[in-house]
Amino acid sequence: MSMLEEIYYGNIVPSEKFVKNGSEHHMLTLKLLELEDKLYRTLNGEEKTFYEQIIEIRCKQEDIVGMELFIDGFEMGSKIMLEILTKRDSQFE
Repeated sequence: MSMLEEIYYGNIVPSEKFVKNGSEHHMLTLKLLELEDKLYRTLNGEEKTFYEQIIEIRCKQEDIVGMELFIDGFEMGSKIMLEILTKRDSQFE
């Protein structure tokens, strides 16, 4: 099956990659979750609602940034491939 078919049928889903256990990203995520939990436990009802709204908006924002970076990277890769495949006027024979 071609790459385009794989993507079309949902066999390739870059956004569903998982972080490796023990990686720097994983360790930072664990630390962040620990600190968020400590902070959350110190908040009262109204503060918890406010905090949850901030986290929800931040997650949506990160999704948008991730998507835009993915698209930009894909576009850049495509432009590189087009440049490679397009015959250029070389100064050498």
